[in-house]
Amino acid sequence: MSWRRWLVVAVVANLIGGAVFVLTHAIVPSWIIYPIFLIIGLIRLRQGGSKGIVFLGVTALVFILVHFPFTPFGPEGSACQSLDSCIQPILWVSLFVLPLLALIVAWLAYREAKTGSALTRPASP
Repeated sequence: MSWRRWLVVAVVANLIGGAVFVLTHAIVPSWIIYPIFLIIGLIRLRQGGSKGIVFLGVTALVFILVHFPFTPFGPEGSACQSLDSCIQPILWVSLFVLPLLALIVAWLAYREAKTGSALTRPASP
């Protein structure tokens, strides 16, 4: 399976993680905007080329940078300290781990697209 397909899986995981976050915590502006950009990225990815890959990678990177302070790894500590009914693993997985996974897979897919890796080339007869 190519990294491009793994990127689709990572994006779907982000969308599911966002839905779980919204259902368990609250709806926040970033969980309205981020899924919209992920869907736009999937459409661009389907059109071919590397523009969709770059779009998804940048989208994940921006999401990570915006939410990093609210993860347990950030300077502010976990945002769970300020929320009443916060499930910390859901919070940091949806705000950090899944977007990081999408960013890494986007980088690998971009590298594969630029180098023409054997994973995407048809087998020679």
